[in-house]
Amino acid sequence: MKRYHRSEKDKIIAGVCGGLAEAWHISPLLLRIGFVIAAMINGVGLVAYLLLWLFMAPESATYTNTDEMVRGNVAEMRQRVKTLGRDAQSAVGETKGQFGQASDSTKKTLLVGAVLVGVGLLVLLRNVGVLGWVFRLWPLAVIAIGAVLLLNNLKERD
Repeated sequence: MKRYHRSEKDKIIAGVCGGLAEAWHISPLLLRIGFVIAAMINGVGLVAYLLLWLFMAPESATYTNTDEMVRGNVAEMRQRVKTLGRDAQSAVGETKGQFGQASDSTKKTLLVGAVLVGVGLLVLLRNVGVLGWVFRLWPLAVIAIGAVLLLNNLKERD
């Protein structure tokens, strides 16, 4: 019987996709994309990922029973959430009040995050029935974002 485990070498959050990809001999990128798409469908992907994280042991773990494994995984989840919270807080703290002095990667990360929040908000409003007309104009938003990125790149070269 195949033993499923979370990968310690190929992990972004918890190694669930890396471990499953190794067991199924497929690309972990495909699984990650699948989980993200499933997360957008009523949160199914997020729930599935969290359950797999909870019930799959790390690759090098030597737990004696399932209860011990689940307790260890919960402790790992708690620590990972704290780490992600600190990282997010420090990213916001670095740029707060001094956005002009922030690194280029921080600016790009903030831009991508703002775009994702904006797109998510538009999709939510459309699903609720508000702003249906916005989706007729979405190509303009894509053009505008592309133009801003190109202009910023040209300014940096000068």
